[in-house]
Amino acid sequence: MDIQRLKRLALRVIGIDMALNGANFIEIFEYFKESGQDLSECFNATQRIFRGGYPDKNIVFTKDSVYLQGLLNIHTFFRWAMKNNRLELCHLLFSGKMSLGDVFELEDAYRYQWIAPPKFLPAWFSKIEGLAGTLSFSLIANLVRIDIAEKSMKWAA
Repeated sequence: MDIQRLKRLALRVIGIDMALNGANFIEIFEYFKESGQDLSECFNATQRIFRGGYPDKNIVFTKDSVYLQGLLNIHTFFRWAMKNNRLELCHLLFSGKMSLGDVFELEDAYRYQWIAPPKFLPAWFSKIEGLAGTLSFSLIANLVRIDIAEKSMKWAA
């Protein structure tokens, strides 16, 4: 997922929250416009939030919230697997449609090769070392205290 897609998802989640709190179609469209989205994207995102719901009853389409929660869960799982030297479990996610809980339930079956390893891995995952490096950097970067680091950086003053 690139940063632009992540931004669109995050903006839609905020738009969903706005709709759940009573904002109407035009208010959310304007929010997207003020956030730098082009008019077509503003309309499509707003339409997506209000389709299949009852906006006057604060019932809106919240699938984007689920997408972001899934993204966070997968990222956390990859970090956990790396920290606990269990990266082999990550391969299971590409063996078929399953939840993170299924990974642990099927771990023995995978280890004993009762479940075939995935035939295809995404390019970003095909070299686990690259993923491990990215996650390692993420773990380290998340430990940096910005308030303390700012004090030692000339450009941050």
